[in-house]
Amino acid sequence: LLLALLSACGSAVTTPIPTGSAPELSPDAASFIVDTDMSLDDWIAILYLLQRPDIDIKAITVSGTGVAHCEPGARNAQNLASLAGRLEIPVACGRDTPLAGSRTFPEAWRSPIDELYGVSLPENPNPPSDQPAVGLLSAVLQNSIEPVSILALGPLTNLAEMLQADPTLPAQIS
Repeated sequence: LLLALLSACGSAVTTPIPTGSAPELSPDAASFIVDTDMSLDDWIAILYLLQRPDIDIKAITVSGTGVAHCEPGARNAQNLASLAGRLEIPVACGRDTPLAGSRTFPEAWRSPIDELYGVSLPENPNPPSDQPAVGLLSAVLQNSIEPVSILALGPLTNLAEMLQADPTLPAQIS
């Protein structure tokens, strides 16, 4: 909520926000993958989920076809995880073009989102995943004993591409 309020006011935060501590996850925490285009409402959803002991975020994938460009969006997702004390969550970029068509958000909308409207978060020292979003999505689903929920907050490009590549994966999605 703090990020939303600061963004709405147009204020730039210059003092870094301290890193939080991760909640101790419940033994029966539900597994989730977040697929996002890293828009402002997604930041709030991700931070909310990262603080819940009954939700275990296994990965975050960023679509470059949404509001944020993929690389800054992935960096921002990693830094949100850092803020929540969850440095270990892998983050991967998806493709920069939609599967069909050529619609993109106006650059005037994308640049402020890329820069988190000037909010400074603690840097996550981990590099982004060396896999593309589709590879990370597939790996998490294939390596999970139980089906995983997917919270799709973006334009669904990563998920569509994953399902085109491996139509058997829906059996691993709860």
